[in-house]
Amino acid sequence: MNVLVTIPFSHFCEKARWALDHTRTPYVEKRLLPPLHLLGTLPRGGRSTPLLVTDEGTRLPDSTDILRWLDDRSPGALYPRDPNARREVEALEDELDQTVGPAVRRVVYQALFSSEGDVLTPMFRSSSRGIQRVASPFIARVAKPFIRRGLKIDAARAARSRAKLDASLDLLDARLADGRAHLVGDALTAADLTLASLLAPLVQPPEHPVLGPIGSRAPALDAFRDEYRARPSGRHALALYRNRAPSMER
Repeated sequence: MNVLVTIPFSHFCEKARWALDHTRTPYVEKRLLPPLHLLGTLPRGGRSTPLLVTDEGTRLPDSTDILRWLDDRSPGALYPRDPNARREVEALEDELDQTVGPAVRRVVYQALFSSEGDVLTPMFRSSSRGIQRVASPFIARVAKPFIRRGLKIDAARAARSRAKLDASLDLLDARLADGRAHLVGDALTAADLTLASLLAPLVQPPEHPVLGPIGSRAPALDAFRDEYRARPSGRHALALYRNRAPSMER
């Protein structure tokens, strides 16, 4: 059985999870809260999540590697067969991974860490299972400085990330301004799936399988939710989530 190691609320992990669901690929998800995720990745030859160990034993330590492996098994499921269209999808996916993903992560964590009270524990508890759920208050206390240092979370960097995020979304909004249903072509591709997954922590789609109502636990995110839902790119993400494939987790 394919094993997907995740930090459950990670938007890059959601990208891999959604791709597995979209291609109807069965898997078992091993959800590990930070920094416990290292217990799942290091023995499998990696450090970061998502990490997929396929049923043939192949280790894929990156969301894009996972999507391309899935498309190799189901040609055309995530990347167009036309070479020019495929290059366009791959370029958009790379831009989203390099710019939008890190920017969203930093903006969201800065908002969470700036909120009053303990906002990590509810998120950890609702997205974890078993003993991790019971121990989530302790894990959250350990994780906060680990996340802050590892991802370089502070107000100045968050402001710069917000500017980069908005500049990238301006370009995507212009692409979507004609009312098209997909970023490239007439079917969902890796570009659409990546945009929706990486924007999910800001637009908070009700159909997200893990996140839940983050804003209710961190009011600082409410304004972001309303602002980014109003963008064409945000509306596109929400529309895609309304048709998100059901889970193939076993």
